[in-house]
Amino acid sequence: MPCGLSLIGLQIAIWLTLLIVEFGSLVKRLTIRGRVSIFKTVIDADANAFNAKLRENTRKKFGWENKVVYGFIGRYVPQKNPLFLIDIFNEIAKKQENAILVMIGFGELENEMHDKIQNYGIINRVIDLGRRDDIKQFYNAFDAFLLPSLYEGMPVVGIEAQCAGLPIFFSKNITEETTASELAHYIGLEESSDIWADKIVEVINDYMPKRRSYVVEVKKNGFDSSNEALRMQDFYFAKINRVNRYGGKR
Repeated sequence: MPCGLSLIGLQIAIWLTLLIVEFGSLVKRLTIRGRVSIFKTVIDADANAFNAKLRENTRKKFGWENKVVYGFIGRYVPQKNPLFLIDIFNEIAKKQENAILVMIGFGELENEMHDKIQNYGIINRVIDLGRRDDIKQFYNAFDAFLLPSLYEGMPVVGIEAQCAGLPIFFSKNITEETTASELAHYIGLEESSDIWADKIVEVINDYMPKRRSYVVEVKKNGFDSSNEALRMQDFYFAKINRVNRYGGKR
């Protein structure tokens, strides 16, 4: 089983994915009928814009100037599938001599993750920075973000990463509503770690020289907090006006 899941864990992941898909379908039908208004999970797009100087300074501070930096930010728990993340990077490391993996987080699988890293013989290629609050610099310093989760709601890190011009590789178990730009890529968990690595390396080799900010795309696709706040304000004012005009009647 490519992602190292137990049979029960895989069944739960599939069930949750089907439930999310069915719920999303219902919401779309009601939206078309005018019965539901959707307000997205949002970020401050301008604050998360790509910053070339911050990228340069961060990579210099950590000694990553000549590295291809793959990143993960999140909890080290089964939901995030971090053991499969390490399988993926092990294959990437075989294909890119200057590739490193930087992990930021904490959780119950930490010891298992470090055991797997040691067994693969890639201790000098993986950096675990633990729990940190200064995340913005890493979105800029990374060259790719890996998130092969078993399931997610709407992962905010995915939107923030795209805003900073960072390609992100999700599992197909994550809703495609997380797509804020062309930088969102989805790969099935049924695929082997080697196939994941091939697809990731191909994209990164092509994209790295083109790094730029994706604030415009993130705003256009409705993920900016300022724009969405104004839309929500208009929504409530319209409802208040309807109540004042018709006494709450449709």
